Amino acid sequence: MKRLFALLLLPLFITACGKDRPELVTVTLASRLWVDPDETADDRYRYYVKWGSAMEWTVGMPDGSIAGFEYEQGYEWLLKLEMWPVDDVPGDGISAEYKLKKLLSKERKESAGLPVN
Repeated sequence: MKRLFALLLLPLFITACGKDRPELVTVTLASRLWVDPDETADDRYRYYVKWGSAMEWTVGMPDGSIAGFEYEQGYEWLLKLEMWPVDDVPGDGISAEYKLKKLLSKERKESAGLPVN
């Protein structure tokens, strides 16, 4: 009976502990930013991002939203980030907070295959 009880509590324990540690993610940031055509948007400038080994660019988090990272246009960046989930997603829809763990590469180049803005 004690083993059964322990097995039932294990997933709750693992889930609770998981929130204390960030998920490590690798991202590539493009050499230029996506610009929201709505000039009134607070987060008008966003990074073009490739998550992990993805082949396609997506519009990702707002410029300036990676703690400890200073973006410069004209470079393609490969970063290892700590990703902290946000419990109460704000109106801007950002579901995680990001912190630079390690700069893996910074290469001066024009990123290829970016979606048309």
